[in-house]
Amino acid sequence: MEKFVKIDVILKNLFKRYGISENLGILYDVWEKVVGKEIAKKIKLCGARKDELLVTVNSPACAHHLKLNKNEYLKKINELLSKTSECEFKKIKIIK
Repeated sequence: MEKFVKIDVILKNLFKRYGISENLGILYDVWEKVVGKEIAKKIKLCGARKDELLVTVNSPACAHHLKLNKNEYLKKINELLSKTSECEFKKIKIIK
């Protein structure tokens, strides 16, 4: 008889296997909540490195939008993450 395993255990094992921090999963949720679903499709969060968020953009217009709003986004992200994480992001970097 197979025994049941809780989904959080399965996810933790998957994250560990692929080298994904559990906090990164939370960060993806926060990113979409802060920028909105439509913008999150165009400005995609790829990861984080130290105090930088790494994103890709699908057009120069999205890069410009990000440049105009990055301080607001960083402030909101840091506020939401302060409840679950001790890290603070200071930059958003567009990678290709």
